[in-house]
This record gives sequence, structure tokens and C-alpha cells, in this order.
Amino acid sequence: MVGLKSAIGNRQSAIAHGLVPRAEARSRLLRAYAGHGLRSLFCWLRYWHANVPGIEAYVPAGGTILDLGCGHGVLTNYIALRGPRRHVIGLDLSEQRIAIARAAAPPNAEFQVQDVFQLSTPPCQTIIVADVLHHLRSLEEGDELLALCCKSLPDNGLLIVKEIGQRPWWKFQLTRPVDTVFYRGRVFFRSPAQFAALFDRLGLQATFVPLHSWRPLCHIMYLCRKRPPPL
Repeated sequence: MVGLKSAIGNRQSAIAHGLVPRAEARSRLLRAYAGHGLRSLFCWLRYWHANVPGIEAYVPAGGTILDLGCGHGVLTNYIALRGPRRHVIGLDLSEQRIAIARAAAPPNAEFQVQDVFQLSTPPCQTIIVADVLHHLRSLEEGDELLALCCKSLPDNGLLIVKEIGQRPWWKFQLTRPVDTVFYRGRVFFRSPAQFAALFDRLGLQATFVPLHSWRPLCHIMYLCRKRPPPL
């Protein structure tokens, strides 16, 4: 992987950026989500199989960060717990999920029940769209959402797109039933070529980051920088 470096590439840089140790942030996060029965189990599994720490590692150590379609807020709250200098805002349509996210939130995280297609948030340098695109009603809706994100970001702003990869094939076949079991409706997975064409059309410079490693499901991420307009 080339092009973008982790904001917390090593322990020394993490301390310099004022980040909380990963083990401490993980412990606080899992305690915060206790007491919700099966939903707690779902949130804990989400933290593990989606490699939430792997996503957070590329989030800037400070500033305002917007997490669209945040669900129960596991990623949003972990990002906030790791980085006290961050102001993290999670948006989701589900009042029930947002209620759980708020109950687990540290002071620098906030949650709003809001349609992600109706962005009305403070200026931010980073937007995260994690496991949202393939649950929209069409590929075109996903195109529309990322276009809205690009309009909301300043030049060189960071768009993090977390999705499901199609390679290796056996992991992709394991991942598809999980979406069927836990989520309703049809899903729309994109190929690497489709992502590349979309990012190029939106004026984004993207770096591919695999997240699954030894995990059983095929999680991937694209780190996208908004290119300034040509002079």
C-alpha cells in the first residue's frame, strides 16, 4: 500500500498526537456497550470482524469527523475514545440504534437521527462511509451519496469508504450470507474497477487498504483525497 500513511503509525507518534492506547480504548468501548443483550454481542462482533481499529488508524488525530450511517456507533465511539482531540459526529436514520450509540458515547462524540442524503453538519476535514453503499437501494444512490460527501469536503479532505471486497473469493462468499442474515433487502457490491471509475469521476485520489487479514470476512477500505480543481 502506498500513498497515505497511518495517523498513528507507531506508539511514539500516537503519544505525540495525544491518542489513548488501543487496549484502553477497546476496554472502555466494550464496557460502554454492555447491558444490551444480543445487541451488545452484535456490537462486540462488529468491532472485531470489521477491524474497527484498522479503520481508526487512518483517521486524523484531531478535527471534526463525520460518520455517515453510523448504526450503533461502534466505529464512531471508538474513534472518539482513541482521540480526545477529535469531534466525531455520527448520523443514522434509526432512532433505536442512535439511542444505543448515545448511551455509549464519550464527551467528544455526538449522534443525530438524520438522513445521510440531507447533510447539514459543521465543516469537517474527514467523512467516513462505512458499510453503507452496498445497503442503499441502487448503485446510483451510492454514487449520489459520495458526490454529496465530495461537495462537503474541502480540497485535500479525506473520504474513508469502508466496504466489502470480492477477493479472495471464499471470503466474499462467507460475507454475503452475513449481510442477508443481519440486514434486510438487496445488497449492491462493487468491483474494484467500478470503485476506481467512481472515484476518478468524483475527482478523488484513492488508496486501497485491505482490512480482513486473518479475519473471516472480506472487509476493505479506500482512503480518498479530494483533488483540488486544476489551475
